[in-house]
Amino acid sequence: KLKAEGFYIEEDYINILGGDLEGVYGWLCVNYLLGKLGKPYTQTVAMSDMGGGSMQMAYAVSDEVAATAPEG
Repeated sequence: KLKAEGFYIEEDYINILGGDLEGVYGWLCVNYLLGKLGKPYTQTVAMSDMGGGSMQMAYAVSDEVAATAPEG
């Protein structure tokens, strides 16, 4: 559709985000719009996204809690 509208698009320019990135980008967007990026984690907001067959929840945690997360 984009090519038909005259946009220069290569085949690998567009792809579908996985749920993990969808949650991260949603959290970044919400906190950016609220002016909360770069502030302590206690001053940021959580976000949830429900749609289709998935749900993402994202929120900031303390460094101590993040250190206990499994690899990856």
